[in-house]
Amino acid sequence: MRALGLLPGVEVLPCKKCFGFTWQMTPQQKSEARLLYGALLRDGFAEANRLIREGERFVLLVLDEACAALEAGLLDPEELLRFLDQRPPELEVAVTGRRPPDSLWERADYITEMKNIRHPFDRGIGAREGIEY
Repeated sequence: MRALGLLPGVEVLPCKKCFGFTWQMTPQQKSEARLLYGALLRDGFAEANRLIREGERFVLLVLDEACAALEAGLLDPEELLRFLDQRPPELEVAVTGRRPPDSLWERADYITEMKNIRHPFDRGIGAREGIEY
């Protein structure tokens, strides 16, 4: 993220809090995260919309792991679809994550599925700074 933010013409709007992997969260943790995360996502959407409305020109917006947030109930699918419907026509949006809902699947111009064949995580090695994040 730091390296990406150093590139000219790139604006990085990271989530202000990391909640970890949604598939490892307990129902209680998801419930707590849903309250805070929803507000943070709305703030992120509002900031992106503000930049776009103020004339900032972007050609690509990456909503990293938005599908995981959708699946965990942390992001309202209708809010994401409204955002996509109201984006400038020249703005490409990449939504990443597994198991997108049908409503997103139907609207997508591109769909790519990446499949793990072998990964250190399978051997119990956690995410490493500078490699996975």
